[in-house]
Amino acid sequence: MHNPARRLPLWALSLATGALALPIAALADNSDGGMASTATASESKPAAPAVLAAAGDLSSVYAPDVTARFQRAAQLFEQARAGSTAAVGPAQDAFKDLLQTDSSNPLFVAYYGSTFAMRARDGGAPWQKIKWVNEGINNIDHALALLGPQYDAKTMRGVPISLETRLVAIATYIPLPSLFNRMGVARRQLSQAMGSPSFASASNELRGRFYYEDALIAHSDGDTEHERRALREVVRDAPPSLNMNEVREQLAKLGG
Repeated sequence: MHNPARRLPLWALSLATGALALPIAALADNSDGGMASTATASESKPAAPAVLAAAGDLSSVYAPDVTARFQRAAQLFEQARAGSTAAVGPAQDAFKDLLQTDSSNPLFVAYYGSTFAMRARDGGAPWQKIKWVNEGINNIDHALALLGPQYDAKTMRGVPISLETRLVAIATYIPLPSLFNRMGVARRQLSQAMGSPSFASASNELRGRFYYEDALIAHSDGDTEHERRALREVVRDAPPSLNMNEVREQLAKLGG
């Protein structure tokens, strides 16, 4: 199953490997104790230009210039997530710039933190990779701590900030090697997001991405039935940013 951030395909994922994909930060343990980036070769169409591009509504509580800057930063982030090493630095700088405007915005903090995981994905000595991943974790954990009820109502591009912040965190944490101990956080955040009132009214793109993460966790647990249920939801929502052919193939392998 392809996810546009150099993540291992679903059927190859194990608890100790990595977007985001992101997914967002595909890292895996080396036999020598270091970490190496992993990538899935694919001829699929490029991902949608932003995590939640299908949301449609671009209104938000933020000034138009901040929204425009966020959209540009998100586009750079998606390019980096899809494997462009050249886009990682500009994406990180763009979110760092947004934090100068609003340092307490959990969405900006989460995206900024995730760019460190992508830096670790793309190279560096083992100690440097670990340093970057820890930097990313510190930022993302801080972003999650900043979330409060007000961010269920506040939106960016028409998407509740609480939901997108949690999605960035989950998709960054699931692929991390087990030594970083983030899978439990990903599980809790997924449960909170999918149990929130705003999830029921979320776009198909957003719902499908959460169900995809749910399927990845179930796969790592060896819970075939849960994985099958989650993949059925992904197929139903058919988020444009995922390779639905690969999703359907994996679902077929599980018995549909």
